[in-house]
Amino acid sequence: EEAIHKDAAKTTADLVGFTTKVEILADEQILITKIAKSDEKTGLSYKIPENMRAIVVPTTEVSGLAGYLAKGDKIDLLATYTNRPITGAVTIAGEGERLETFTQLQNLEVLEIGIVETIDETGKVVKAQGVPTSVTLLVTPQQAEVISLMLSNGTFQMTLRNPVDGIKVPLDHYGSDNFDDWRNR
Repeated sequence: EEAIHKDAAKTTADLVGFTTKVEILADEQILITKIAKSDEKTGLSYKIPENMRAIVVPTTEVSGLAGYLAKGDKIDLLATYTNRPITGAVTIAGEGERLETFTQLQNLEVLEIGIVETIDETGKVVKAQGVPTSVTLLVTPQQAEVISLMLSNGTFQMTLRNPVDGIKVPLDHYGSDNFDDWRNR
């Protein structure tokens, strides 16, 4: 017992469910200081579950739900595209092009909210209430690709979900070609 380091974990409960901050070698005593506990200030990467990613989406008052988003909320992402081939060129829907809106992804978790900053009367930058300029979402690698393409080639809107509503609704696109059936939606 005298060889046990004073900061070493004494039980498995001290370790299970947490992430290590540094490499731990085989047969090494595991020091509590090498574990990222959920209640301490750690980087965002420690809050991302294994096989998931964090992606930042820029927001405005409209796309970001007027500042009503909070950490842990669930959202859906709707994307609007023209039906032209996706290219690097930015164009406005022209003659013969139709707009289409898709519920691109559903039930995404808001991992973090961007900081809202303003400048006070002395010129100092301060945190403020209001609409953040970004939202960080928890996604799979595949969903990150979809969001990246959406941000590069379309416009988007977020919708806020009820906290207990986890159902993914099967939806087809909505656009110029099926505009007349809007009453059935």
